[in-house]
Amino acid sequence: PPAWERTGSGRRFFVFPELAAGGDAPDNTPLPDSAMHQDADATVVERAVASLVPPAADAGVVGELMALADKRLLLTPDNDSATALTDVLGVPAVERFTAKDADTGIQPFIDAARGTLLAPSRYDGMDLAADACHLMLMSGLPAASHLQDRFFDTKLRAPDLLQERIRTRVLQGAGRCTRGPKDWSVVVVIGEDLLRFLSRAEVRRSLPAELQAELTFGFEQSEASADELVELARSALHQDEVWQEDAEPELARLRREATREPQPNAAELGASARREVKAWMHAWKLEWESAAIAAIEVLEHLTAPSTRPYRGLWAYLASAWFSLASPHDGSPLALRSAELLRQAQGAATGTTWLKEVEAASGPAFGNDQADDDAVESILDLLRGRYASSARFTKQSSQMLADLNEHDHKKFEPGLVALGTLLGAESYKPDGKGRADAAWLWPTLWLTVEAKSEQEDDGMLSMDYVRQTNTQLASLASDRGVDAAPDGSASVVVTPRTVIDPDAVPIANLHVYTAVPRLLLDVGHDAVRAWKALRSLTQGVTREVLREEVARVLWSHRVLPTQVRERLTSDPIRVE
Repeated sequence: PPAWERTGSGRRFFVFPELAAGGDAPDNTPLPDSAMHQDADATVVERAVASLVPPAADAGVVGELMALADKRLLLTPDNDSATALTDVLGVPAVERFTAKDADTGIQPFIDAARGTLLAPSRYDGMDLAADACHLMLMSGLPAASHLQDRFFDTKLRAPDLLQERIRTRVLQGAGRCTRGPKDWSVVVVIGEDLLRFLSRAEVRRSLPAELQAELTFGFEQSEASADELVELARSALHQDEVWQEDAEPELARLRREATREPQPNAAELGASARREVKAWMHAWKLEWESAAIAAIEVLEHLTAPSTRPYRGLWAYLASAWFSLASPHDGSPLALRSAELLRQAQGAATGTTWLKEVEAASGPAFGNDQADDDAVESILDLLRGRYASSARFTKQSSQMLADLNEHDHKKFEPGLVALGTLLGAESYKPDGKGRADAAWLWPTLWLTVEAKSEQEDDGMLSMDYVRQTNTQLASLASDRGVDAAPDGSASVVVTPRTVIDPDAVPIANLHVYTAVPRLLLDVGHDAVRAWKALRSLTQGVTREVLREEVARVLWSHRVLPTQVRERLTSDPIRVE
């Protein structure tokens, strides 16, 4: 019934300390490999820990918030980040509880006078009702819980497939301490990925009306100073007069005004499940032609633009299954397989997963025009501008030194030099609001905006996002074309991993963020690739060298399509 959407199970005050003036999450000084959380090849645990907190850090305002109650729940995506956060908060070993004991469960925590319950990945099936616990910390986005999720997220780049699962986990997790209509809790939210997810308008609109109201209220209140935020959280925990007279009426108003909308494409993806199961049942029985026909049925019913990556996966599966069913290379089934593989390649624009799959049966390079263009450009440089070993060593060393600088005046020349080593037409466009570096291949453009000298704390502002939105369009105008090539992207290089929530909905879909360390990593990989190439050039014809250049660049992950994938793992907004 309609009233159900406006009936809640208790009241929550969401606190976002990273948005507060003068407030920070636990100090996240980069670890030696802190850029891992933006690299698709890092493990789920590595990404989670790198994006949260290292041991022995300053707990900051989060520590003040968590000190407001004697009992706290710590909800994280994995064990390592839960332990790291508990260390940061200085929780004594005797006050640490887990829900791992099959016999006692969480009862020891409920019975204790003081304690912190570590609950990695326990987004459901755990009730802390009434006075069992009124304060919880949610840290990190519960995105990739297993390898398939990780593939969908980091390789296929198909966020629609995970949105419902993530939304459900967040919704369930936020309600661990509010199991009944009279329960209440303070929910402290940290982690740029979780904050950005909850900032997205389409995500919030798909949540129950009460949760929409609580999140809106929390975002509004978190713009206050850190001290004011702590005091308001204290008021919410005590349910005192200030909370009852000021906060409750505002929450009631926001709840009345909220309207729940279905998640985009949820119905289409839900209807696809039956057809997908049918295809996999045929594949399980080794009925390859029937499996391929069923896969095409899946493919034909996925029509929403944002499902393009998922269509690519099903086109590939249909191609593979027709190939297995084909009696010989020239059969109609083999021809259909080849046609579907081309369709999959077209849908996989901007990713490298299909090339990596194809690498098992042959060269993974040579089927993307941007990569081919980069190889030709690098062949010219090897025989021309960088034929001199001394010149290459001097300029590549200077590039790496520049990319290791915080000063944007030094960092920017490093970006331009890196683009050249990647085989791009690389330069800094003239004019206000333009990119600090443009890397152009005929069929792929990347713009890079350097904010390397920013401090780690604080948010990436709306002004920077708005400026980056237009950089590809400005290049298109310079070149007298209507738009940049499909799959082009703009990257803001900044140590700030938190985005102003108001900036998220205005960001274009081609705008991403990357930490400075990631650009330095790409630079080192490019230099290593060039050093390997320089040892191969003597006495080798261009035709022979062409394939070897492609192979070396591929193995060092510095072909244009690979660089694009490495730099675009962190979108500001997703479709």
